Amino acid sequence: MGSKVFAQDDLEKTLEQAAIYYNEAIDLYKQDDVQKSIDYFEKAIKLKPDFYEAHYNLAQILMSLSKNDEALKYYQKAVIQSSENNSFVILFSQKRL
Repeated sequence: MGSKVFAQDDLEKTLEQAAIYYNEAIDLYKQDDVQKSIDYFEKAIKLKPDFYEAHYNLAQILMSLSKNDEALKYYQKAVIQSSENNSFVILFSQKRL
C-alpha cells in the first residue's frame, strides 16, 4: 500500500510539472520567445503524452513557422488525445495562443 501512495504522489508531481511547463510555454510565446515556447511545450508533452492542449498549441506555433508536416503530427496527436475524453470541441472553442 505504501508504494501505491508513493506512485500517486509521483504522478501528481509529474502532472503538476507538465502544467508548469505548459503555462511557461504560453507565457514565453506571448513574450515572442517562440523557440523557448516550443521547448517548453515539448517538455510538457514528454511528461504528459496525452496533454492535447500542449499538442494543439505546439502545432499552431509550428504551422505559423511553416513547419506544416511537423505541425500536422501534433494536430493529429491533439485530435487522438482529446477524443479519448471528448474534449476536442471544447479545445477548439476556447481561445489559445
